[in-house]
This record gives sequence, C-alpha cells and structure tokens, in this order.
Amino acid sequence: MESEISSVLSWHRFWTMECQYWFDVDTNRGETAHEFYTEDGVFDIGTPGSRYEGRERIKGFYDRRRSLGRRTTIHSITNFEMLHVSDRDASARCLMSLIGADGHPPQQSQPAILIASSVNSYVKGTDGRWYVQARIFEALFTDPAGLPMSRINSALSAPSS
Repeated sequence: MESEISSVLSWHRFWTMECQYWFDVDTNRGETAHEFYTEDGVFDIGTPGSRYEGRERIKGFYDRRRSLGRRTTIHSITNFEMLHVSDRDASARCLMSLIGADGHPPQQSQPAILIASSVNSYVKGTDGRWYVQARIFEALFTDPAGLPMSRINSALSAPSS
C-alpha cells in the first residue's frame, strides 16, 4: 500500500509540474518557463530547427515568442504516465496538443496545430526542487502554417539591438 501511495504522489508531483509549466506558457506567455529547466536543460519541439539547449537558450525562445506580439494558446497534456522515479531523477511521457493563434482571445475555434508525444526527464536540484532536464517532443501531427517556429527562430538568430 505504501508503494502505491508513493507512486500516486510521484505522479501527482510531476503532473502538477507539467500543468504549472504549460499554464505559465499559456497565461503568462512563458515569462518563467525557462526556470523549470536545469541550466543545461533541453527543449525539443520536434520540428526542424526547434531544439533549444540550455536555460538561457530556452529563455531566448520564449522572449522571442513574446516579442512577436500577443498569441493565444492552449497546451493540453493528456495520457500522462510516469516511466521512472527515484530520489534524484524521474521520467514521464504524455501527449501534448497545441491550439494557437496570433492575437488576443477570443479566437475562432480551430484544430490543433501540433500534437506530439513528449518524453520528459527530471532531476532534483541541490536546492531540493525538481527541474526538467529534457522535454523532447516527437511531432505526430503538425500544421506548419499555424506553428510560428520560423518566425521565432528567425527572431532568435537576428542580431539584438
């Protein structure tokens, strides 16, 4: 019974962490999203040119995303499953569906622009807090016209003023 309770508590801890991350992205435009990652964390969206390594590069991704103007998004996480949990590290997988459009809400309803399988690894920091070591998407369905990746990446590679 104790093992079962521990398993449920672990699932809840990481599920909550994922929900908090995507809530920040959707409601706070990713202002603190980079803080969920380790210094050398990886965020790979699963489309060409969309792998960001290191907390600063991930921060840059969200900074550039915000610089392109208001965007309304919903990142929905389903089928969340813990794969491994120890005192120091853990891993999980889930499905992520993204609905997004430029501009303020309300937006006209539309299908998801990305559905991806996500494998996430976590590590416990020396401060006792859990961090994302890697969030790796395998894109299953995409709408390249709806995903702003080329605009974000071109802004990332443009010289800062």
